[in-house]
Formats: sequence, structure tokens, C-alpha cells
Amino acid sequence: MNPSKKYKYARNALLGVIGLLAILFSLREINSTKEWHLPDGSVKTYREANNYMIYKGVFEHTLKQTNLYLTYSDEYTDKNHYGPLFSLVIAPFALLPDSIGVVFWVLANIFFLIYALNYIPITSKGQFLLLLLLVNDFANSAINTQINVSIAAMLVLAFVFTIKEKPQWATFFIFLGVFIKIYTIVGLAFFLFSKQKLKFIGYSVMWTVVFFVLPMLISSPQFIIQTYADWYHELVDKNSHNIVSTMQDVSLQGALRAILKNNTMATWPFFVFGSMAYLIPFVRYRQFKFEGFRYLMLISTLIFPVVFSSGSESPTYIIAVTGIGLWAILFLNPKNKMEVSLLIIAILLTILSSTDFYPYAFRSAYLYPYKVKAIGAFLIWIYVIYKSLTVKFDNFKLNHYELTN
Repeated sequence: MNPSKKYKYARNALLGVIGLLAILFSLREINSTKEWHLPDGSVKTYREANNYMIYKGVFEHTLKQTNLYLTYSDEYTDKNHYGPLFSLVIAPFALLPDSIGVVFWVLANIFFLIYALNYIPITSKGQFLLLLLLVNDFANSAINTQINVSIAAMLVLAFVFTIKEKPQWATFFIFLGVFIKIYTIVGLAFFLFSKQKLKFIGYSVMWTVVFFVLPMLISSPQFIIQTYADWYHELVDKNSHNIVSTMQDVSLQGALRAILKNNTMATWPFFVFGSMAYLIPFVRYRQFKFEGFRYLMLISTLIFPVVFSSGSESPTYIIAVTGIGLWAILFLNPKNKMEVSLLIIAILLTILSSTDFYPYAFRSAYLYPYKVKAIGAFLIWIYVIYKSLTVKFDNFKLNHYELTN
């Protein structure tokens, strides 16, 4: 059999496995329950698919014009942290029965990212290997019914459409993500790759206005304007809670806080360091025209906001792992021992750290409290920054890249 056809079959088979896992895990979550002890001492039973119930609540509370950021202990545990635009994104799923809505929600997120990655011209072998690196995080996403898979897809599409000189779509995906979860704001760095900078700015303003106003269609202007103010205060409050949580702040600063046992360590020095390191490669404007440099900056953009955000948790890492996967497929030299070691470290510490590959007792005692998941991603990110500053990309060839596409 032709090697290309062999990998096409393998890729399609893996896509089927991913879809089947997504359906099984999402159904298990929506049909399983868990008891939570509330602050008032009472005990309530909630569905395991708690995130999905929060998302559904965003739509319902926007319709009722009730504060999106209060604790609704009769409906779900935890609180909503997403913007009011999310009420329209989740609406088609929230209107369905829960067992159907949650399945379509999980599948839509996963295949949105797969669709976005199809815009990157990678060989069948490269696609198969990339999916293989992502399969664990796809499963994690299904279990947690989160939107982070789509955030990764939006960043990839923002990059792709910037390179294709379609700023209307590049900015659409950037600001769609911003008005849902902020993370995609880093995609504005792709502006530097655009030859239509005035159009990029104009469309950015347009989408900002559109997405700000759009939730008013199912609510009221007064409520939505107040909700944006409430959202800001909720994000500020969430940050203070993240740094003392075992499962939150899975970031570089979170790891150092845990190692040094210092929860009062300021976040801003890490943010300044990360931002400066992220932006410095963009001074190499003569490299902007080369695909190797551009893809390194896409990879950096996918990893950076996750590794330096106090809001990062295990399911958030599908964004960073997408970057790690693209680096492994497009850039890794199998003869380079350092690069191979970095990938192995990332697989062991970032991709597998929240799975049964490690005993639960070991995860609970070491991997979760010390935010080990962030370390593998951070090491690859630092290496990406180094490469983006030192490599001359005029003769650089990407692995598994189809120039004919």
C-alpha cells in the first residue's frame, strides 16, 4: 500500500476513535452525578458535566437577565467566568435535551479544531502523528466538556486567515474568542504578518462593536453593559482564588509558588517576563515572509497564554498541546537529542500528567500540587523563542509540509 494512503487510513481511523471517545465520555459525564459539600454545610448532587451546565446557565440567565456571575447552587457548582457573547454560542446546544446537547457540544468543539488544523498543509503522516499527540487532550476535553478546544481552533484560524490576507476572518476569530474567554487577544500579534494593516484595524473595530452588541438581541442593552462590568470584576476575583487552588494556576508562576510554598508571590513579574520573551522575536521583521518563522510564532502564541495564565487548568492545555504538536510535526529533528528529549518531557509532564499513566496517589501528592503540567510546555516554549531568534529561515524546510497546497 502507498505510504500516503496508509497514513490517510490511519488518520481517518483515529478520527473515528476520537469521535467515539467524545460521545462516550460526554454521555458518561451528563448521566453521572457527584456530591458537593456547599459552604453552608449542605450537600447537593450535581451532574459530572458541571461545566456544560454552567454554559447552559449562561444562556438561560442572559434570557432572564439575571447576573451571570453569581453562584447558582441549585443548578451547578462553581461559577461562570465567560462573557455574555457566550450565551449565543451555547444557545443551539442549550435548547436541546441535555444528553443530546452535551454530545453535540463536545463533538463541535473537537471537530472545530480538527477543521482548523486542516488549513495547515501537512502530509497525511503528519496529520496522523499530530492527532496522536492530541488524542489524550481531546478525551480530557470531552470529560470536562470545556470550550478550550475551540479557543485553540480560533487562534489557528486567526493565523491562517492572516497569512491568506483575509483580515475580516482573522479578526473575526480573534475577537470572537476575546469576547468569550480573553485568551485569543494574543492573536493580535498576527497583525504584524498582514499586508493589509488598515483593513485589519478596521475589521478589529467592527467585530469589537458587533460582538459587544450581539448579546443584546436576546437580552437588553442595560443588562449586557452591566454584565461586561460584572465580568471584569469576576475575572479579577477569580485570579485571587486561582493562586491558592490545587487544580488552577497550572502555570509557570503556579509551579514556582508551589515549589517555594509562597502563595503571595506576585503574578505581574511573570507576565512581564513572558510578554517580553513572546514579543522579542517580532523585531526580526525581515523573517516575517518565511513560513518557518511564522509557524514558530503560531506555536509560541498557542503555548504562551496557557503557561503564563493563573486561570489555566488541565483542560486548558489542549491549547498549548496543539502548539507542542505542531512544533513536533513541523520542526522537530529526530536526530537532535535535545529536541527529542524536550518532546519526551512534554509528553510525560504535560500530556500524560493528568491521566492514569501515573497512579492517582502520585498525581495528587506531586503532579497536581506542583503544577508539573506547565513545565514541559514551558521548556518547549523557551526553545521555540530561542529558535525564532537565532535561525535564518530563508533556507529552512519544515517537516511534513506540503508546499503544493
